[in-house]
Amino acid sequence: MFLKFLFIIIFSSLNNTLAFGSIKTNVLKVINQISILDIYGKRYTLTKYQKLKNGDYLKSENLPALLILNNKTKICLSSHSSLKIKNIKKNELNFELMKGIFYFSIPKTTIDVHNIYYLSYNIKNVNSDFIIKNNLNLDIINYNQTLNLKFKNNPLINLLPFSYNTLSEKGDLIVSSKVENIKIFEKYFLDGCVSKKETYKSINNFKDLQYRCVSQNGKLVCGNLSK
Repeated sequence: MFLKFLFIIIFSSLNNTLAFGSIKTNVLKVINQISILDIYGKRYTLTKYQKLKNGDYLKSENLPALLILNNKTKICLSSHSSLKIKNIKKNELNFELMKGIFYFSIPKTTIDVHNIYYLSYNIKNVNSDFIIKNNLNLDIINYNQTLNLKFKNNPLINLLPFSYNTLSEKGDLIVSSKVENIKIFEKYFLDGCVSKKETYKSINNFKDLQYRCVSQNGKLVCGNLSK
């Protein structure tokens, strides 16, 4: 009887461990430095093949940084940006945004659930691409799917595809406008995530970007650049 009881405990523990590990939080790739402070006070630099854990606090340094998980989710942090792994539950990964600008690309085909939190906002079960900047307000550039935001117990706020949006800390949609050339934002921001060029270090406000051409290394480069 005791052996049967022990077997049940071991089997349950193993099953819970496998369920907890079902979400693919192993890091497949890291570009530029991301520092981690874990819940035990240990500090280290994120590297390939490491696994994200409950309570991990991630912070980019002087350069924008990109991390890719095994489930192909991509997260880009602008320089001096930070987020926290709120918790990991079975196949669910919850992020809490702390400060900065982030690009999330979450595959539509993933079986993992990704939820994002900032102040009293949450975005549940995300499987799309968007750029998000948090300060006193929340700025979001949404791509080709409708994003559904929840503010406390209020009705859902729907952000239309290919739109630029500003939301207040009180849950009000201040600005919502169509972005026709959203690929320009994508290319510019992704270049900034992996580039070491000084010109990409100061993306402070999406509203300060304007389309223009500059000379770089003898070539003419056009796009949405800082004013």
